Amino acid sequence: YSFQLFFDFSGYSDMAIGLGKIFGFDFPKNFDYPYLSRSITEFWRRWHISLSSWFKEYVYVPLGGNRKGLNRQLVNILIVWSLTGLWHGASWNFVIWGMYFAVILIAEKIFLGNALATLEEKAGFAGKVLTSCYAMFVVVISWVIFASEDFNFVINYVGNLFGLGNVQFFDSFAYYAIHNYWIILVTCIVGATKMPAIVGYIFLNRVLEEAPRISKAFETIALLLVLLISFAYIVASTYNPFLYFRF
Repeated sequence: YSFQLFFDFSGYSDMAIGLGKIFGFDFPKNFDYPYLSRSITEFWRRWHISLSSWFKEYVYVPLGGNRKGLNRQLVNILIVWSLTGLWHGASWNFVIWGMYFAVILIAEKIFLGNALATLEEKAGFAGKVLTSCYAMFVVVISWVIFASEDFNFVINYVGNLFGLGNVQFFDSFAYYAIHNYWIILVTCIVGATKMPAIVGYIFLNRVLEEAPRISKAFETIALLLVLLISFAYIVASTYNPFLYFRF
């Protein structure tokens, strides 16, 4: 679900940016590799940038932002995230989802942010891996709240994640899912990083220097192949509407 939500929404955002360019408009990017974040504060600078910017400009700053002391800033964060939850829908899960992030962002503002920075400074690469795991853990748990309107379901689901339910750690369904979808899973993991962009940039630049026409032809063929593969998956799958049509 974490990958579906990200690629579904960021994909539509990229389509909007591309269509805008066709008509002569330049829209800013809406996602900046959010799953590479090492804190929740950083995550919300990278995820749904247009929404975060709107709430910052029209709610957070008019309330006083961080200009009126720490206590007022924390209250402003609480207000903004209460409204952010309600913006997604008038349902308890969205309100709790917003408050969930408000509490974590306040904790990062008071003490957790400094602790994460100290960990990265002292532990180096290992510290960055740990802070990345922390951010992804918090985000993945948040999507459980976000996706369900049944409070008991959320409690049971999170409990099962931590081995508190009757669900086995690895059962036949888990084997079936990994066996049949491991290629998609690996593709999603790689696609959520900067690796494809870096590799593509280096490769195309080298080819471009030596043979510009070949480079352009290769890029066109690669894009057409991706388009055809996408069509094939759409035809083979059942109807799956854009997730954010809910909001």
